[in-house]
Amino acid sequence: MINRINKILKKEFSHGKLMRKIGAGAANIIYLCETEVGRVVIKINLNNEEDLSREFNNMNYVAGQGFNQLPKLISFGEINKKKYIIQEYIPGKILKEGKLTDSQIKKLAEFFKELHKIKRIKTCGDLNNHKKTKFSLTRKFNYIDEILQNYNGCLPKKDYDKYLILFDKAKKFLIKNDKSFIHNQTHVINHGDCNPQNFIFNKDEVFAIDWVYSKFKPEIGDILDLFNKARLTKRQENLFLKHYGKINLKKMKAFSIASYLGMAIWSLDRLIKIKNKKLHRDLYKSKANELRMFKRQVNKLKLVLK
Repeated sequence: MINRINKILKKEFSHGKLMRKIGAGAANIIYLCETEVGRVVIKINLNNEEDLSREFNNMNYVAGQGFNQLPKLISFGEINKKKYIIQEYIPGKILKEGKLTDSQIKKLAEFFKELHKIKRIKTCGDLNNHKKTKFSLTRKFNYIDEILQNYNGCLPKKDYDKYLILFDKAKKFLIKNDKSFIHNQTHVINHGDCNPQNFIFNKDEVFAIDWVYSKFKPEIGDILDLFNKARLTKRQENLFLKHYGKINLKKMKAFSIASYLGMAIWSLDRLIKIKNKKLHRDLYKSKANELRMFKRQVNKLKLVLK
């Protein structure tokens, strides 16, 4: 991997030096480098699960709407059949789940309030899609069914059968409540992956990284994703909403179920890939950690469905 980064530096800059690895995502590894234009971040794809060209296009689109709380893009390319993005390095404090201060929560509320001002009528989905499309709570059912069919014994059979019953109950609830979302024709830009580690506090500003999942959809998507991944308490959730503004709480339960179901299936997909040795070892801490993430989403799904 070091050789690959050095090749990218030689291709893109007159002078470049690899400093250190600073992170890893679901399918990418991130490096900090020093160049003649200053410090930059190189994000390189390993598993080809996420199309970095989509993230590059998403970031260009968001910046083109006048929103500037994200890194400036420098380059996008491919080397040895692996795509990469080069963007400016933003120093600052990266947030951690379960450890957000009230001040940080207020700043995040202001961040999303601004981002969600970018709206689109009668169109949801990819940022560069301008066709009229309707949002649906059942949109991921094909993906869910595909993952469940590929189950390979990565979980105990007796537990897996219980999970199937829970997932089926969730799907029936979403089908029943889908109409309330289909009739909502106004969608906003969602960041799409509100893990606290995707937000950098630089002085008084918040910058977001990792825009690969950014889409137009109801604003509740980002809000619930943040509440879930940042592990906010009820008091902190109320503090966020106080500074963000009103949302349709009636739709909160249905979207929560869709969110927790989707995250549980995504975690199950990773467990399947780990067992099949199809997930790069640098992209996860341990199988036990991935299993904890899966069970956490399942438990949240159980609570909401009660």
